[in-house]
Amino acid sequence: MSFEASRVKREPSVEFCNSYADTSKADSIYEFVEEQLAHLPEPLRQKAQRKILLVLSKEVEKIEAEHREESSSGANRETS
Repeated sequence: MSFEASRVKREPSVEFCNSYADTSKADSIYEFVEEQLAHLPEPLRQKAQRKILLVLSKEVEKIEAEHREESSSGANRETS
């Protein structure tokens, strides 16, 4: 099986990803990521880990910004 074929096979469904959204499953999330990267040689695994962390941090920033926006618009409605 080629690298691309194995990659396509390993891509999780949206439902699967959503099932890991519960923060109490952090260990499971870590294990899932490690399983996905296990077939890569070490330099590529490290590169993938850095990319995952970068994307994750950007997503967290977006979520925090949305929350701040929702909170401030809710506060604005209450004072109006």
